[in-house]
Amino acid sequence: MAKTGAGRPASVRRADAERNIAAILDAATRLISADPTVSVADIAKAAGVGRVTLYGHFPSRKALTVTSATTCLSPGW
Repeated sequence: MAKTGAGRPASVRRADAERNIAAILDAATRLISADPTVSVADIAKAAGVGRVTLYGHFPSRKALTVTSATTCLSPGW
């Protein structure tokens, strides 16, 4: 079973967590492409979540950036 976010299997996350992750990845993709030095606080704000929520799903800025880039390169994105 694939694990994403905070290491939990994707199939057992709550719907609100899935929405938060999608919002975080969308905001990260938009903001990082416009300004690679954008802060995690700015990404969280744009996603409508707090930094604690963001870090609950992505343990570091690097993990968020890598996941964002991987998502963009995935077929069907």
